[in-house]
Amino acid sequence: MEERNSTLSELFRSRRREMSMTQAALAEQAGCKQSAVSMFEAGRVTALSTATIEKMAGILDVDLSSVDLSGEAKPSTDVVLKYCPVDGCPSNVPYVVCGRLCYTPAMVRSPAAQLTRCAGCGDLLQECCPNSECKALVSEGVCCPECGTSYVSVTGGTTGAEAEQWADEQRARIREIREMVRTSTAPRPARRGRKG
Repeated sequence: MEERNSTLSELFRSRRREMSMTQAALAEQAGCKQSAVSMFEAGRVTALSTATIEKMAGILDVDLSSVDLSGEAKPSTDVVLKYCPVDGCPSNVPYVVCGRLCYTPAMVRSPAAQLTRCAGCGDLLQECCPNSECKALVSEGVCCPECGTSYVSVTGGTTGAEAEQWADEQRARIREIREMVRTSTAPRPARRGRKG
């Protein structure tokens, strides 16, 4: 069972639910109050002592070796590709194929267990296929190689020649934005001191 992206509380909650166990039943077996289990599962890991957390881990058959008892998953060394799912974001370049608008997302390499925000629009980057039935990890390209779902969904209704013109305008706008960013982050020449 992979728990790579889960916090400690999420890991315990999902395992308890898999076992069809109530919070009250878990609390009784672990020797604590149901309200403490509820707070713990809501993310307040300090609601329970380390000893109680370890006891609950035994009851739920949770392996604590991959988890820091402070409540966060241990940092993952896995680096994955991520993309911005927002079709209007300048990180996603529009193009038209057979009159249909598509986007090529800019892929970013980032630690798997870390939330990463898009530098273009600030939205959270995604590391999995947007198809809820697939959820394969992202690979280079426009579509999921497993199910064929486009990574970036098109929300506008532009098609045909209209779409081609719109995509050309958007690519020009994206080039301008990228040039402004490059210019603003370029190192500036050192100032020369005045002789006086």
